[in-house]
Amino acid sequence: MAAYSGWVSSMSARWRPAAWDVVLAVGLLLLGLAQIHAPDPHRVIANPTFSAIVWTVTAMSLAWRRRFPWVTFTVVIAGLTVEALPAPDSGTLAGFVALLVALWTVARVEPVLEKTVGASAVALLALLFHYARDPMASNAVESIQATYAILIATPVCARIVSSSARHQAELEVEVANQATQQLDAARAATVAERARISRELHDVIAHSLSVAIVQSMAAQSAIADGASDDALRRVAAIENSARQTLADMRRLVTIDADDTTEAGQAKLGPQPGMADVPALVQQLLEAGADVSLERSEPTGRLSPGADLALFRITQEALTNALNHAPGAQIRVRVIACDQGVELEVVNGPARRPGTGPGSGRGLIGMRQRADMYQGTLLCGPDPSGGFSIRAQLPTDATRA
Repeated sequence: MAAYSGWVSSMSARWRPAAWDVVLAVGLLLLGLAQIHAPDPHRVIANPTFSAIVWTVTAMSLAWRRRFPWVTFTVVIAGLTVEALPAPDSGTLAGFVALLVALWTVARVEPVLEKTVGASAVALLALLFHYARDPMASNAVESIQATYAILIATPVCARIVSSSARHQAELEVEVANQATQQLDAARAATVAERARISRELHDVIAHSLSVAIVQSMAAQSAIADGASDDALRRVAAIENSARQTLADMRRLVTIDADDTTEAGQAKLGPQPGMADVPALVQQLLEAGADVSLERSEPTGRLSPGADLALFRITQEALTNALNHAPGAQIRVRVIACDQGVELEVVNGPARRPGTGPGSGRGLIGMRQRADMYQGTLLCGPDPSGGFSIRAQLPTDATRA
């Protein structure tokens, strides 16, 4: 029952004419009937009843001209021709207007130019049929020429309007597509920026907290041994690390109004790079970690972005070693090669219980950083019983 109701509703919508077309059809119907029953003095309506019936069918077909343009055009041509058969001079102004409306509609909706030309030729033949049988035609040459000109101009104007409307619709679609693409690009940029900030925050905070934990453990041991000066030094190191972490977070998330010059430019310091790895290792040494560094790459082999990415990989690798292999020996090697710069961070077996299995987010972030600059990253257990991370970034690395 529901399917039947849906079918009825669909058919009703398909056959329902547009309101303006109904008004047009009724207006021409009334005008034509008036001309049939009260024709001009030189017009002869041989059979008004027959003409009225034919004209009613012809005029009312215009109500469906938008839904069935070719059917309407055929009905109008046939109706005007049949109506003219009883008398040679039975045409009306309403009939000519109906012919123009039907031809206009076909020319507007028909994409094939040849079909529009064919419809125009048929309309001209229908008009020629009327004038060829009209005994008064020789006395109205100028008006007849005007009707021919109007009839020919109708499809031309319709094609121009149709082309303009189609071009306007294409422009609107293009504008809508561009707006959608811009919105998608903005969303993608937002997601990428969120991912970048999340990755940076993870690396910065995780490393700083790991160093703070090592320092706090060393400070507790110093307090227990009565070495208050060493304990105070390590507490100060924790404070400095926390301040540096806070500054890094502020740099990543926003820029304070107080951090700008008079020209409105930020006074933030430069982003870290591989040149800062010795300081990073020294920080861990001061915290009591067993870390060694072998470094041979010349300055400036990587682009600034790739340099930052490799530094963050180094930082995250050291953080993982501190968390998952406490007390283990850590070896860092940064070597220049023909392909670019190679990084190797290897830790031995843990000497104390670690923090347990990680979430894997750090390894994912390192791999994303390497992929971003067409690099490679390999990680896994080391033959020594520990864990190794090896990364390589090409010298000409650029953002993908």
